Amino acid sequence: MDRIKLKISQKEFLDLCIANLDCVSLRGLLDYGFGVKYDALKSYYSGRRLLPKDFFDNLVVISKVGKIDFDVVGANWGQVKGGKKGKRNI
Repeated sequence: MDRIKLKISQKEFLDLCIANLDCVSLRGLLDYGFGVKYDALKSYYSGRRLLPKDFFDNLVVISKVGKIDFDVVGANWGQVKGGKKGKRNI
């Protein structure tokens, strides 16, 4: 699953979506049936995790946000290569 890295902060983007959808808070986005848990939504809001591409596409369509600059990164972006960190020289 590809993820989206925005040029602006994710907090600003989600605040813009909340304003366009007339939601009271971040929890109000869950009423639109995105299938995202609230804990994951908080992680996206704080910027600890990148937005999944399908969730981002749904947000853009429903909230009618204008042009947003973003980059699409692979599913394994930012992960450590397996076995490289665990090897130690004796």
